[in-house]
Amino acid sequence: MTAVELVIPGQRYTISGGGYSTDGKISRVGGKPNIDLEPYFLPMALASDAVARDGDLVGDPTEGALVVLAGKGDIDAVTTRERIRVWLNCRLTPPTS
Repeated sequence: MTAVELVIPGQRYTISGGGYSTDGKISRVGGKPNIDLEPYFLPMALASDAVARDGDLVGDPTEGALVVLAGKGDIDAVTTRERIRVWLNCRLTPPTS
């Protein structure tokens, strides 16, 4: 499964590249402002446990397609999940006396 289009309010993007490789490009429609897509890519990376490496996928195909799309947007899902996990553990761990 491969994401080939990203639609957000007021914007439409085409996605090149196939399979579970992060090789590809995210292209926007000309004449539209260039906006930061990270707020859209972060949930794609964080809300799944799929891992795509070197064109291979471990996990659900739908989650894999979203993780790969986030990767095409320069979000490393595995590293991002680990950093968020560490940050949450620091926040949620009660202080010791």
